[in-house]
Amino acid sequence: MFLPRSLISRRSLLALTGAAMGCKFLPVFADSKKTESKAVPPSSTLFYRPGRTGDIWDTWIYYHNGKFYLYYNPSPSGREELGGWNCIALATSNDGVHWQEQEIFLTASDEKVVMLGSGAVWTAQERSTGVEKFIMNFSEARQRQDGTYQQTIYFAESQDLVNWKRLSPDAFKADTRWYEPNGRWDNLWPVPRKEGGYYGYWAATPKDKKVGIGFGESPDGIRWRALEPPLLPELPLGPPTFLSPEVGAVHIWGDRYYALIGIDRSVRHAISGAMEATVVADSPFGPFLLAKKNRRLLVGSNSYFTRFVDLHDEVLVNHHSWEVHSNKPYGVDPARVYMAPIKKAHWDDEGTLRLMWWSKNDAAKAEQLSVVPGKSSFGLQPILLDTHFDPNKILILEGIMPLPNAKDEAPTGLYLQGAGDKGTAFLVRENGAVHYGSMRFDGTQFEKEDDVDRELPIKSTACFRLLRKGRLTEFYLNDYLMQCYSPPEVGTGRVGLIGPATGFRELSAWYCR
Repeated sequence: MFLPRSLISRRSLLALTGAAMGCKFLPVFADSKKTESKAVPPSSTLFYRPGRTGDIWDTWIYYHNGKFYLYYNPSPSGREELGGWNCIALATSNDGVHWQEQEIFLTASDEKVVMLGSGAVWTAQERSTGVEKFIMNFSEARQRQDGTYQQTIYFAESQDLVNWKRLSPDAFKADTRWYEPNGRWDNLWPVPRKEGGYYGYWAATPKDKKVGIGFGESPDGIRWRALEPPLLPELPLGPPTFLSPEVGAVHIWGDRYYALIGIDRSVRHAISGAMEATVVADSPFGPFLLAKKNRRLLVGSNSYFTRFVDLHDEVLVNHHSWEVHSNKPYGVDPARVYMAPIKKAHWDDEGTLRLMWWSKNDAAKAEQLSVVPGKSSFGLQPILLDTHFDPNKILILEGIMPLPNAKDEAPTGLYLQGAGDKGTAFLVRENGAVHYGSMRFDGTQFEKEDDVDRELPIKSTACFRLLRKGRLTEFYLNDYLMQCYSPPEVGTGRVGLIGPATGFRELSAWYCR
């Protein structure tokens, strides 16, 4: 979200912009100059986009009694640029795949509020009766008399996760002993405290230009007090309006604290282009250090704001994704932003966190399609599948692909045909590392946009999965998320195989609904 003057902008990070004072942001996306289809198919399956409550942005999910409650910050439909976040809306699902839009249930308190921000949901005990209830936090930024802006965290309560009531005058303001009074104070994420109550982490601006995140504690989930910020010693200081990264969520696994943080474009070089990174601490007080492996949790320019979803027997992650449009303000068309499919959070024996395909996403598969490989080709020239996929439908394409066994062997992979003689290639190299970018149909002139190495011991073959909706694309190997990506164009919808046709097996495809 974009906030005026000295208040730090979360959405400047989301749009990967260079931020300046006074809410002037420079879009940095690269995009094709080809004309895109004006059709924006609504979706309630896998890629959720509301139809009535506005354009979706930040998302957070709470799971209770077999039901998923998706909360999000919408902006008014038809808006040409990002902004206008002044409410919270709800969608629900019985399976986490098919979503039913509900209503807006909380709005800004008055016209002086320039932005209403996101939060999280947890349980707390009623102070007088001890009855359990649900608590949600959110933020409001309002203008002071001197023209500066202050962001404050507020709370609401509910008995059913649908109907919410503000807790007033309960408010949580920046503690100026450790935090800047005009900095970020937004999006509190709680984790259980061993002695009862909660620790909380949120987006904040530590004083003295320290790089860290907001931190505090609460005995009951309602009354909060700030503590000294946990530091991020391996990360450089960001620009004036984004001195410290934004924390999206924190989870305790194996007595260690895993925080998911967003990286400003100006300091992304510190983590090799990561848009979201994983940092880990041995103590709730920090410091948080970059994960030893797979620290680049989300790479690219079109997915952000990862949040944990606790199902008790497994941990999930949700985030939102968008199509990259350089001709739109801030590089994002608000009408083409979706909540991405839910992922599974997986920790290996070394404690490395990776995102995986959530098996229950298979419930979206509805119409199975015939998949027939074309004739063989040589080198990197793609072998187009005979099946012509509709690029405007949600597609899942799966199979087994061969992998090169040595660095000097040619890569294999997938090719998304463009409207002209170029398309998008996902080139899979030794051990499953993926390079992606544009490539001519004849297999020449590959121009790498980025690469992803999830540091997995993948050998010889791998199960692959391609998920597409228009220009939104996700690519998986052995169920591990490799990349969320927005290709420069929708293209024809046809998919090609890169590598020997005989090496690809068990190909299958579905349209989803």
